[in-house]
Amino acid sequence: MTAIVRNAMGRELDPDFDMAGEAMPLLEQALRARHAPSVLLQRGWRGVSEALSLVAGLPQDLSRLLRAARRGRLEIHIDVTHLKRVGNQLDSAADRRVIGIVVAALIVGSSIVMTVPGGPTLPGLPFFGLLGFVGAVIGSLWLLLSIWRSGGKE
Repeated sequence: MTAIVRNAMGRELDPDFDMAGEAMPLLEQALRARHAPSVLLQRGWRGVSEALSLVAGLPQDLSRLLRAARRGRLEIHIDVTHLKRVGNQLDSAADRRVIGIVVAALIVGSSIVMTVPGGPTLPGLPFFGLLGFVGAVIGSLWLLLSIWRSGGKE
């Protein structure tokens, strides 16, 4: 976008201004410098040198690895910090889904219990039905608070 603005501004100052024509020699010079035979040779030599040093050290590294494996002291360290965070997010999401299912089950179950006559009552309503609705409200509040605290990231 800024190139277009510069080009337009350049055309206002000089109608014959050609930004691409002005920039082309600089671009060609940069490309020649980047892909000069000496630069390519230097990069290639550096890559070959690194590969040779890796290959040269390979027998010693393999020997050390096999000796450690034979002695039962082979240790492999894997950094799983990002994987652990993803696992924690999945655990948290699964917990929330389970709470949501339990809340839904409490609502459905309590609704069914409210229609069954008999049993203890509290202000004229079945006690166990009310208890189920109270549990559903508590679970819903916990779920909403959990989502609010995490900023809805999951």
